[in-house]
Amino acid sequence: MPRHFAASAALGGAVVVALASLTLIAGPLDPPNGPVAPTYKTLTEVEPRIAINSTNTPGDADSVFKITQRGSYYLTGSVIGVSGKHGIEIAASDVTLDLGGFAVRGSAGTLDGINVSTVRGRAITIRNGHISAWGDCGLEVENNNGQPSEVGLFDLEANLNAADGFRLRSSNTMIACKATENGGDGFSATGSSTLTQCAASFNGGRGISAGTRSVVSQCVAISNASTGFVLALESTLSNAVADGNAVGITGQACVIRDCVVSGSGSHGISVSGACTIADSTFYRNGGNGVDLNGGTNIKNCTAAENNGNGFSIGTTSSIQGCTARDNASNGITATNAAIILQNQCHANGQGLFGGAGISVDGTDNRVEGNNCTGQDIGIDVNASGNIIITNTCSGNTTNWTVVANNKCLVVLGTNAGAINGDAGGTSPGSTNPWANFTY
Repeated sequence: MPRHFAASAALGGAVVVALASLTLIAGPLDPPNGPVAPTYKTLTEVEPRIAINSTNTPGDADSVFKITQRGSYYLTGSVIGVSGKHGIEIAASDVTLDLGGFAVRGSAGTLDGINVSTVRGRAITIRNGHISAWGDCGLEVENNNGQPSEVGLFDLEANLNAADGFRLRSSNTMIACKATENGGDGFSATGSSTLTQCAASFNGGRGISAGTRSVVSQCVAISNASTGFVLALESTLSNAVADGNAVGITGQACVIRDCVVSGSGSHGISVSGACTIADSTFYRNGGNGVDLNGGTNIKNCTAAENNGNGFSIGTTSSIQGCTARDNASNGITATNAAIILQNQCHANGQGLFGGAGISVDGTDNRVEGNNCTGQDIGIDVNASGNIIITNTCSGNTTNWTVVANNKCLVVLGTNAGAINGDAGGTSPGSTNPWANFTY
C-alpha cells in the first residue's frame, strides 16, 4: 500500500473515533419541543430587595430618601444627612429596612436619622446599622393623628444625636439595640413595648423609659443624667443592671426582679402603687437603696452601703427575707401598716447621725422574726400601736428602744452550757412564743 494512502486511512479512522466521542458527550442533536427557556436568574431573583437610592426611593422636601411602597429595602452605602431633612423616611406599612452595617449619619441642622411617618403603619422592621449625629432623634416613630406605627428594631445603635436615640410610640419590639451619648433619652417608648438585651449609656436624659404594660429584660442603663429605667403602669423589669444614673429605677404598679442597682446619685429605686420587687441588689447608692411610696412588696433583696436607709418602705408595704447592712442610716424604716418579716439587719447607722437596724415611726406595723446586730440601735419603735414579736437583737449599742403602748415582750436570753450529743442546754429565757430575745 502506498505510504500516502496508509496515512490518509489512519487519519480518517481518527476522525471517525473523534466524531463518535463527540456524539456520546453531546447527546441528541434534536432540541425538545416548545420554546427554549433561559437558564440564568434575574436580578430580582439574585437580590430580591430594593436598594435605597435616588432612583428607587427619591426624597422630598424633608427627607434625603423616602420609602413610599411596601417591600424589602437595603443600603449599599452610608447615608449622609442634609440640613432640614430626615435621612430616611418610611411612609408605608409592610417595610423591612436593612442598613447592612452602614451608617446613617447626620449633622447640625438635620432632622431625624430615620423617621417613620406613616399613619398607623404595621409590619415595619429596621435592622443592622448605626444612626448618629442627627439634629433631632436618631430614630423616631411619629404619632400621626394619634395613630402611631408599630416597629421592630434589631441590632441598631444610636449615638450622639441631639434629642433621643430612639423615640417610639405604640407597641414596639427592640432587641440588641444601643443608645449612647444622645442629648435626650436613650430609649423613649411611650407605648407597650418589649426591650431585650438593650443598653443605654451616657445619655443626657433617661436611659430607658418604657410605657404601660411594657416588658424590659436583660438590659443595661449606665451613667445616664436622669433615671436609668422608668417603668409605667403594669410593666416588668428583669435581669437588668443600672449603674451610675441620677436615680436607678422609678416605676408605678410594676414588677422588678433579679436586678442590680448601684452608684445612683440619689435613690437606687423609687417606686409607688402596688409594685413587687424581688431577688435584687441595691448597692452604694447616694440616697436610700430602696424607697417605697406605699403598697409595695419586697422580698429576698439586699441593700448595702447606701448613703441613706437600706430600705424605706411606705404605708401598707411589706418586706420579707431581705438583708440590710452597712447603710449610712437605718437598715429598714417604716411608717404605717407595714409588715417587716424575717429580715437581717447588720452594722447600719454608718453615717454621722447613726441609725437602727429597724426603725418604726408610725402605727399598725407588724415587726416579726427579724435579727438585728451591730448597730447603734437594734429595733427602734417611736410610735404606739404596733406589734413586735419573735425578733432577736445582739451586739447593738442599744438593742431595743420601744415607746409605750406597743405589743412587745423582750427577754434577755439565757446561755446554755456545752452540748454534745442528742440533748442538753436550757430554755433561752422564756417559753412565751411571742417573746423577743436579746442574746
